[in-house]
Amino acid sequence: MLKKLDVRNPKNNKGNRKHKHHTLTSETIGLPAVRSQIWQVIGALKISPSKRNYENNFARMMGNTVQTSLFDED
Repeated sequence: MLKKLDVRNPKNNKGNRKHKHHTLTSETIGLPAVRSQIWQVIGALKISPSKRNYENNFARMMGNTVQTSLFDED
């Protein structure tokens, strides 16, 4: 979906876009994608006791590797 948005809303020579991506999404594709993202964030918030844990959990959900400390105070 992001590739389609890049085609519809390309960057100019300064690296800016004419429109915001969310204004170009449709109700059949864009709305479910936004809802899914919101529910993922809520899920990560609910299982995280601290801000640091939330950031690590969210990074893991997005496929990023996370190095945790042995001395977390949570």
